[in-house]
Amino acid sequence: MPFYVLFYTQNKLKFCKGICVEYFPVGFLLFLCPVLWPVDVYLTGSTARFGGFIVIALWVGMKILRKRQFRLNELDLIFGLFVLYYGSRILITDRVFNPNVPLYTVMLLLLYVYARNIKSGNTFFILLFFAGALQGIWYILQITDFLPSYHYLLKGTGCFFNPSILALFLVLSLLAGICSFKKEFSIGWKVCWLLNFLLLLYGILSINSRASWIALVMGILWKAARQKYRYPNYLSFILLSGILLIGIYAGYRMRPDSVQGRFLIWQVIGSKLPEALWWGQGSLEALYMPLQAGWFREHSVSAYANVAGNNVYAFNEFLRILFETGIAGFVLFVLLIFTGCRHSFRGNQKSRDAGSVFLAILSFGFFSYPFSIGLIITIAVAALAVIAGNVSSPVLVKKGRWKTGYRFVAGLFLLSLPVFICFEYRQEKRADRLLSEAQSDVSVLTGTGMMNSYRYLQGNADFVLCYGKTLFNHRQYAEALPVLENACALKPSSRLVCDLGMCYQQAGRNAEAEKAYLSASFMTPAYIVPHYHLFNLYRADGSPGQAAIQAEYMLSMQVKVVNTSVLRIRNQARIFLQNYRPKE
Repeated sequence: MPFYVLFYTQNKLKFCKGICVEYFPVGFLLFLCPVLWPVDVYLTGSTARFGGFIVIALWVGMKILRKRQFRLNELDLIFGLFVLYYGSRILITDRVFNPNVPLYTVMLLLLYVYARNIKSGNTFFILLFFAGALQGIWYILQITDFLPSYHYLLKGTGCFFNPSILALFLVLSLLAGICSFKKEFSIGWKVCWLLNFLLLLYGILSINSRASWIALVMGILWKAARQKYRYPNYLSFILLSGILLIGIYAGYRMRPDSVQGRFLIWQVIGSKLPEALWWGQGSLEALYMPLQAGWFREHSVSAYANVAGNNVYAFNEFLRILFETGIAGFVLFVLLIFTGCRHSFRGNQKSRDAGSVFLAILSFGFFSYPFSIGLIITIAVAALAVIAGNVSSPVLVKKGRWKTGYRFVAGLFLLSLPVFICFEYRQEKRADRLLSEAQSDVSVLTGTGMMNSYRYLQGNADFVLCYGKTLFNHRQYAEALPVLENACALKPSSRLVCDLGMCYQQAGRNAEAEKAYLSASFMTPAYIVPHYHLFNLYRADGSPGQAAIQAEYMLSMQVKVVNTSVLRIRNQARIFLQNYRPKE
């Protein structure tokens, strides 16, 4: 008897150890990366991202060196082609080389390889379910003021910077909980499941994100379509489709301004689609705001003027892919979705469960930007990999061991990749530290260390933006000018263009300053600050007539948000007009 107990215990421990080793990377990404996200001050997320990169690279490298056997099917090939094509198009069209682009491309492929070759049990869904619990507790602590929020206006964001993204993560966790629940669970596990379920449901409903509700309905719809009910499946499909349409209409009635803002973004991007149709225009982050300025130049009188703001997202992932990569990238993206959904619908229970998670992300992607968030991308890639790992279709490349030479080269590359990752992380971490020191020591901004960081990271939009703003805030206008020019090319906004205009003005380049202020005014027509800068420029330049025009416009324009700054600016405009106009 003791022998059998010992044998059972050893096998149980061996099984648990194997599960921990297999799922440590995904556990690190879902639980530790969110906690590590705020470690960095200015370049937030660097520690979390690069930590995840190292874990994934080491895992895949060790598996290859251990002669892991691989199989490929059509879904694997389509995913690899799409990622490589997308990364190469962004790299080619980027104004300045960004070393993170090829690194992120490689790591996305490695993430898929990892998720593709782990044991595809319920463990992934269980981990995702309880990762949602972490975010739910985080959300409650934020709305009760125990923890700070990452949004400048809204309280509850979890580890994200937008509550709607948190709502999507909670939806995915809820779906994972539904998919992983088993009747065989003990009473204790069932109680724990119920409490976590209620926590996630509370977060989803209280955040009030319409796109997340649609994603939840679509995920449930996909899972329900393959269940055996007393009534036919097509009836459940019709029922849930009706609920979905009602939800979309109700969401529009609840917040029409938000919907109008999305309509504006889609029209702006759509106006340039003919030029981007074949090969794409590159990163939308760098191009959208100039496009919005051009659109308002052509539509000076528009009902959308009051909902236009600074934006870098398409709020529709299909539209973004088409704009950035053209027809070829869009076809690969649609083919990837179609193949994944087809295999999920026809596959086993695991693939159908993964399909419900993936479809929820896609549904959210019609109205938001889930594929711009690293943690959501991780879940989407893992879901696709689970689907591919449970495909019953014919294998395109038969299962077999690599030749020793190929395996050695691939393993050596993957094990040396963490060295490059550590180098990249060191560069970003040093830049983050220098930016922190520069807040109290201006000399750091023009020191050798900061110059070296800028030369290496001049394609990193987040760093260039922070560096340029810090120079500007310390009134280092001459040094800030080329940095802000680069920042406006990488990630423009009306505020940033106004700062650039002030640098031009300080350098005596008033014509370029005027051009910058006018561009900023067309980017966000309902923002008064660009017109205020034009007003001050014309006053300083000896053009009181032009200044009076801007003053009158500031008093009559519809402002998006009326605050103390707006009242102060309008008071200055009113005083100027009183002194400018001759007394009758």
